[in-house]
Amino acid sequence: MKLRKLDSDGDYTFGLGAGGFHVDSVEGVAQAIKQRLGLLAGEWFLDQDEGLDMNLILGYSRGAYDQEVKDRIAGTDGVLRIESYSSNLKDRSLTIKANVATIYGLATVSATI
Repeated sequence: MKLRKLDSDGDYTFGLGAGGFHVDSVEGVAQAIKQRLGLLAGEWFLDQDEGLDMNLILGYSRGAYDQEVKDRIAGTDGVLRIESYSSNLKDRSLTIKANVATIYGLATVSATI
């Protein structure tokens, strides 16, 4: 697995040569999870069904939106299983924290959607 690293603003890094990529690493899988959680359904012109369904998150029960987020995490390349998961929905923001077993080791992912 090879992903271009992101800077603190979430933009691609350039000019770092091979150091600008995550290659077969826990950090790469964690970044991929965060990117998948940041893509909302309907945003990607090539596949309008791909992405996180915010209507499900903001309009339904905790069980429904937690399952939607867990499915996005579990569907990420390199993820073996979710070891632990917690979420908090407050003021239209969903904050999640998950410990995820990856093919490269254990990753901790925190994200606010």
